[in-house]
Amino acid sequence: MLKLANVQAESRQQEGTKSESSKVIEQIELVSSPDEITQILCAIPGLEVHDAHSLMFGIGSIDVIAQSSTEAIIKFTDLAKEKARGVDDFFGNEIYNRTPVLD
Repeated sequence: MLKLANVQAESRQQEGTKSESSKVIEQIELVSSPDEITQILCAIPGLEVHDAHSLMFGIGSIDVIAQSSTEAIIKFTDLAKEKARGVDDFFGNEIYNRTPVLD
């Protein structure tokens, strides 16, 4: 029992001394999960879960989606022109890029 307590104490100590790079890697892995990407894309005004899935599978990562034009979004997804324009406006708009979305 004492041995188990020592192991737990050591693991907690190691968790407290994680390097900054490992913390960044954990954050990237968290945002890389499909559920998290869906949640992030659904924060764009007018988009629903189906739209987020269409963007993810038709275009790819958030970075690629952010760089895509309205025409590319329409070509590779099943989004309507208005929604594609909304995605393009969202990522191209300085106000949206600076304002965090809070639940």
